[in-house]
Amino acid sequence: MEDMLDHLQAKKAFPEAQLQASEAEDPDLEWDLRRIEGRIDVLKEMLREARD
Repeated sequence: MEDMLDHLQAKKAFPEAQLQASEAEDPDLEWDLRRIEGRIDVLKEMLREARD
């Protein structure tokens, strides 16, 4: 699971960089970013529960 978390955090950097570089808003990129952040939150919670 930690590998997946690392992968998602790296994957999150791409749409973040594109949004920062873009002059215009891109709803698709914003959606991708929110979806990835949601997955990261879920994985973090699962890791917390597995450690307890």
